[in-house]
Amino acid sequence: MSVAANRYAKALVDVLYPASAELGLEQLVKFSSLLSSQNQMRQLFENPTIAAERRKEVFKGIADSLSYDPHVRNFLNLLIERNRARPTGAAFREFFTSA
Repeated sequence: MSVAANRYAKALVDVLYPASAELGLEQLVKFSSLLSSQNQMRQLFENPTIAAERRKEVFKGIADSLSYDPHVRNFLNLLIERNRARPTGAAFREFFTSA
């Protein structure tokens, strides 16, 4: 995991731990799996020429339908804004288990 991704993930763990850490990890892994399995969705979130607001609208629909934790929503919105919405589920798992 990159230094920047590590910092983002550490901040999220600090907010979620201990009460919601497991749920947060599950939601992050699901989002990562969605990007891995849906090529068009991955391209949408990875494409910096698509306005961040548009990508955040799409994410809001996903997060609403899956009832994402507010902290996870904020975290992923931040990654979307900063064009870093591609961390892998394995990287999230690795970080959460080492934190």
